[in-house]
Amino acid sequence: MLNWLINETGGPGASYKKIYGRVSPGAPYRIPHFKREEYEIALQWLQKHAPDGTIHFDWRLPARYIPLSVQGNPELEEVWRHLKQERIDAVVFTENEIILVEIKDVVRKSAIGQLIHYKKRFEEEYKPDKPIRLQIVAGEDDPVVRKTAEEQGIDVLVLNIPSRRKRILGF
Repeated sequence: MLNWLINETGGPGASYKKIYGRVSPGAPYRIPHFKREEYEIALQWLQKHAPDGTIHFDWRLPARYIPLSVQGNPELEEVWRHLKQERIDAVVFTENEIILVEIKDVVRKSAIGQLIHYKKRFEEEYKPDKPIRLQIVAGEDDPVVRKTAEEQGIDVLVLNIPSRRKRILGF
């Protein structure tokens, strides 16, 4: 049983608060924009490794600009904003820090760039009063990429869940 509670306070993304190390019924069976593997990794992270605090999944950063060809048409502007929002997989608010989390099937180079970019955007948009920590949560390790991430100050948590690709190939 999961011990998390859906927090219906609004704001970007779906929000969950860890209560007594368990998650209550009501956690969604799916998180927007997550692939099935990423969802499974996110659930295991929630159940066993996520820090105490409030966790927002699918945190959407505002679109930065509207092209001239779309400006003035409210319907197109709304569609543009929705399609161009950048999405942080999870944002965790603890007592002492904010953690930006990228969830991947395998530790990937793209996660490093995403997190560095998201940190800059998050700081610009929200001017947080706590330090920001970056974390990759992955099902499978890539030691070379993990080393690079750690050299950049990014925490890496590998859950040892074989990727779909490995399962299909029989590894």
